[in-house]
Order: sequence, then C-alpha cells, then structure tokens
Amino acid sequence: IGGLLAGLCLSGCITDDTTGRGGGTLTPKPHGSRVVLLEPLAHPDDSYAARDLSDFTKDTERGYFGAFAVSDAGMPAHVTGYHSRAEAAKWAIFWCRKNGGDRTCKVIAERVPLTAFAEGAVSMSERANEALIAYMAEAAPKAFALGKDGVYASKSADLPLNELRDLALRSCNKETGWRKPTPGNCSIIDEQN
Repeated sequence: IGGLLAGLCLSGCITDDTTGRGGGTLTPKPHGSRVVLLEPLAHPDDSYAARDLSDFTKDTERGYFGAFAVSDAGMPAHVTGYHSRAEAAKWAIFWCRKNGGDRTCKVIAERVPLTAFAEGAVSMSERANEALIAYMAEAAPKAFALGKDGVYASKSADLPLNELRDLALRSCNKETGWRKPTPGNCSIIDEQN
C-alpha cells in the first residue's frame, strides 16, 4: 500500500512515503490511549455521570480517539473508536443531548492514542481500519477511498480499475445516515489492478 496511503495513521500507520501504488507497510494497531481530564466533573462521586466517567477512564487499551460529555444536570455520554478529537467530541455531545442532556452538554474528558501521529497524517477510526484490513485481503482489481472526516469506501470487482475508483469515490462522497460528508472530501488512498 503506498501513494496517498503513505504516512497515513490508521489504527496502525503506513510507514513509508513512496509515491507509487502498492508499496508501504501497515504497522500494528496503536498500543492504547490515555485519558485527558479537561475539567473536573461537577457531580457527586456516586452519580451516574461519575460512574460513567470512571468506566470511560478505564478502557484505554484501544488506541483511538474518544470523548466524555456531560450536561449540567448530570446526563453523561461517552464515545470511543473515532478518527479525531473533533469527531469524538461532536458525537459525545450529540449522544449526551440525545440521551436527555440539554444544550449544556460539554466535553470534560478526552481519550487520545498513545501513538504519535505524523504531521499532516490522516487517522482512521476503528471501523475504517477494519474495512482497510478486509480490503487488503481482497483480490485485485480494487480501490479504497478515504475522506478527511472519517468516511471511507472500498470497491473490488471484475471491473476496470477506473470504474472501481469512480465507484469507491462516489460511495465515499455520498451523504448517508448521520454522517454528512462534504462532496469532494474523499480521495483514493490505494488502488490495485
């Protein structure tokens, strides 16, 4: 795996910086994460929010981004497995509000990978990484697209490579579910003929 995939931080990283397609080395998943408390929890130690924060701080084996949000009324929510701090924070606040919190929901703790990301690298979520690993095992021809906001798509079939590339980009850029990627956000990070 090479080309745009070079230097990409996944749950592992692509370690070489070749400019051709099909080179590169995938390193193992990062070894854990650490929790950064941004501000103290303003709720009693025996509250639901305190118990949820305690659970959030203990699950540090996975090397992905996460966030813990809580409302002034004590409604907590936490998420893990995201590709960036911003995505984790956005979804922690979303779930805090969805679970009964209000507009006061805010992130008070973050989980960050222990793996140092190269400057300018794009990290991948757990799901995107799993999809890339499955993609790498597929037979060529194939193409994998990744967006800066965490969306991804892969296509493999008995079709010309340029068609697979177009299908992967179209699928990656389309609006689905709650993720609304910006059209043009995705690019092909690997293709094999």
